[in-house]
Amino acid sequence: MEPRPGESPLDAPVDLVGPEVQQGLERRPRPGDTSDPAARGYEVRQAHPHPEQPAFDVLGSTDVPRGKRPPARRMGGAPERPVSAHGVPRALPDDLRGVPRGAARHLAQARLQWDIWEAVFSPVGSDGYPKRIWDKLTGRIDKQVAAYWKEHYDLFHILQRGWATLGPKLEGKIHVYCGDMDNYYLNNAVYLLEEFLKGTTNPFYGGEVDYGDRAEHCWNGDHTRANAYSRLRYNQMYVPKILARISATAPAGADTVSWKY
Repeated sequence: MEPRPGESPLDAPVDLVGPEVQQGLERRPRPGDTSDPAARGYEVRQAHPHPEQPAFDVLGSTDVPRGKRPPARRMGGAPERPVSAHGVPRALPDDLRGVPRGAARHLAQARLQWDIWEAVFSPVGSDGYPKRIWDKLTGRIDKQVAAYWKEHYDLFHILQRGWATLGPKLEGKIHVYCGDMDNYYLNNAVYLLEEFLKGTTNPFYGGEVDYGDRAEHCWNGDHTRANAYSRLRYNQMYVPKILARISATAPAGADTVSWKY
């Protein structure tokens, strides 16, 4: 979509239908999902077709390890560059209809989320601060930092890399819940993880991956209530699962009765 007269590309409205729709807006279909997406009121696109991409590949609307353009932040009056190859603002996040609530630059300008990720995932730089995964002015990605993130914190990659060791320790313990319309597209990473988990052997993961239909960020496995209510009853939801796990894996002769009341 072209900017209006006198309008910069950063201020132009986002065309959600034309070719300007950038990778971050496209959705990855759930594994085995053959339903008609049009019938659900939104369009599903294949965002990351490569089967071996790590989960960080679908972090928000960026593609960090492969060097795709991340949204940039405005720092000290410097120009921002959170735009697609067509000069259109990247959109993030969206609502349950798949309609973006704002451009990625708005999230980036908050100077919070990416700084938090860097503080947690990045190695310490020579200046004592966490190393930046990308330059805020140019958008250039530091691939060494991205590789560090992947090796140390990418759960999908770590499970895939060490399943022979981790699998026996985690069998039956992995439970993942995600809304299929997550506002930050985190469901895309869950689809990748689910594909891996369903293909595990020796042992099979034996856990659960569940999606909330048109549910947004922080969906937690409750198909009967909205997030605002279900998050108030975590104990009620999960304690029965914990008790069932204890009973199923208790050693022979263990007391699995007296503490149930």
